[in-house]
Parts: sequence; C-alpha cells; structure tokens
Amino acid sequence: MTEIWQRPWWFTNSSKPLLQPTWSYLLDNHGSLLHSHLFSALFPAAAYFVICTWFSCLMLIGPSQWRVPRPQILAVGHRSPSERECVVHTLLLSLFFVLPAAVLQSVLRTHIELPSRAPTILELGMGLMASLLLFDTQYFVWHGLHHVCPGLYRSVHAKHHQDHSGLELPISLAHLLPWGLYGGPAYHDKHHKSHKWHLAPYFIHWDRLAGTLAP
Repeated sequence: MTEIWQRPWWFTNSSKPLLQPTWSYLLDNHGSLLHSHLFSALFPAAAYFVICTWFSCLMLIGPSQWRVPRPQILAVGHRSPSERECVVHTLLLSLFFVLPAAVLQSVLRTHIELPSRAPTILELGMGLMASLLLFDTQYFVWHGLHHVCPGLYRSVHAKHHQDHSGLELPISLAHLLPWGLYGGPAYHDKHHKSHKWHLAPYFIHWDRLAGTLAP
C-alpha cells in the first residue's frame, strides 16, 4: 500500500507504464510505418491541417463568446477576407509550405530507433512542454524577423495579419497555467492591434526579456 502511494500512476517508472499497451500495439503492427520517412513527413502536415480544420469549424459553429474579434488594422483599400478565403489559404499553406518543410526534415533526419518502453504520463507531459518551449523560442525569432524586414513581412506575413482570428476556449493553457505564463488568444490578439508587442506565440517570457511585452 505504501509503495502504491509513493508511485502514483501518472509518475510511475515501472516496466509497464499506462501507455504501454497502446505503444506496444503500434510497434508490433505498424512499426515499419512509424519508422518510414513518408510517415514522418505526412503526419505533421496532416495534423496541422486537421487541427486548423477543427478550429475553423469551432469558429463557424461555436458560441460567439468564444471568438476573439478580428482587430481593425487592415491598410486602406484592403478588405477582411472571407472564411472561404481563409480555408483556401490554409490549404495552400499546408501544401506548399508545411508539407515541403516536413519532407525536408524527414529526409535530413537520421534514423531514430524507437524504444520498446512507452513513456510515462509525466514523461509525455514533460516532452510536450519542452516541445512547446522550443517552438516558442524559434517562432519568437522568426516572427520578429518578419516585422523588422519589410520585404519579408509583405511577401509572407502580411496575409496572416489579414486572416487573423482567434478562439478563447473555456479550457486552455491560458486558464490552467498560473501567473499568466501562457498568453493565449487574447495575448496574441494584442499583437495584431499593435505589431510591436507580443511576438511569441505561447508563453510570455521571451517578450518580457526582449521588452516586447505590452504594458
């Protein structure tokens, strides 16, 4: 009984973590697919499109109070694009940017031998958080370059500022993490109202250190 109390299910380092049956099934039945370059290229592109589609549906059918209004920052002579145009733009972005980038990453990566042991819930959560922090860092730099290089902004990033919309869902990291560490949609919306603030997509630490956190 003491051993169970000391090793809760979400922290266990036992030989059979909670996710082990699912992980073993995937390795035994789809191991060659998981190791293939094609899967590692198509999966992130497909996941990106599915997630965008899911949030697009929420924008269309979800409660109006979830929606973060588009800020009125469009240049004179520009109009706000329709939902259909936004969906088409997302498809084109997936086809000509996300998918080629995923293919290039897949080709350049070395072979990764997948472990037979599944991660624990804690390890999975820590891995996801580390991935978010790494993405937050590289996006902060890449996003900042778009706003200091006029040509890069006009040719690549301006379309995003025209298409911008957001969802403030009742359950999100912005509401779960303490001390406002995770900005959320309302945080990013301030960037669309004033381009000099809030360059990071998720967390606020880089904006705080760089002086781009809105007062």
